[in-house]
Amino acid sequence: MWRVGRAGRVAAALGSVAFAGLLAWIAVMMTNVIARGGSAALVGVLVLTVLTLLLGAAAVRCWLLGVRPAITLTHDQVIVRNPFSAHHLRLTDIATISATPGGIRFLRTDGTTTVAWAVQRSTLARLLGRRTRADLVVEQLRQALPAGRYFHR
Repeated sequence: MWRVGRAGRVAAALGSVAFAGLLAWIAVMMTNVIARGGSAALVGVLVLTVLTLLLGAAAVRCWLLGVRPAITLTHDQVIVRNPFSAHHLRLTDIATISATPGGIRFLRTDGTTTVAWAVQRSTLARLLGRRTRADLVVEQLRQALPAGRYFHR
């Protein structure tokens, strides 16, 4: 299984914890505002409610982008798990695999494309001709494919 790099997962976890801490602080502030009462309290509650929704969405976004994406190779398929979707690609249906700045790109024999967000190749690495983790993942995935496939970079 290949996932987002360790630094990306740590950053996503820290971001989620930071947003959760802010949500806890807002909950405390909200109880203080409610205890005061009056029309100002209503405005305060509305503002804190909007902040809560935004911070909650930001925490979920950190998790979706930094923790969820993965590429899993089984004996007969590649499972691509992106932030908002999952794809099951049979090895016999994959025509080409390449590393791109957007992720690992799988072109199927029917012409459709699936991009795995979990591992990406930077444009700078491509311009400098450097091998990256994405190149290593592509090589390992290519070894699992049936013989006779055409591959490109």
